[in-house]
Amino acid sequence: MSIRVKKPVAAIVLLAALAVAAAFNGHGLGNLAQSIGNYKLARFFFGVAALSGNGPSQNNLAGLYAEGRGGPQDYQAAAKWFQRASDNGIVQAKFNL
Repeated sequence: MSIRVKKPVAAIVLLAALAVAAAFNGHGLGNLAQSIGNYKLARFFFGVAALSGNGPSQNNLAGLYAEGRGGPQDYQAAAKWFQRASDNGIVQAKFNL
C-alpha cells in the first residue's frame, strides 16, 4: 500500500521543516548551502541565525554581502554585520572591518 502525496503538499511540508530547522540551526544550514554553492539560500539561513545573535553567522552573512554572493553586493550591509560579529567576539570580523 502506497500513499500518494501531491507535490504542493510535499513542498509545504518541506518548507515548514526547513523553517523549523533554520530556527534551531540556521548556521549549520547556512554552511551546508554555502558548501554546495547555493549562496542565496546560505544568505537566508545565515540571516536567520545572525538575527538571533549568532556571531559566526553574522560574519558569514557579512562576507556574502561583501562579495555579492546570493544577491547584490552591499558594502553597508556587510559592514553592519561585520561590526555585529566583531561585537560578538569574532576576531575575523574585526580584521574584515
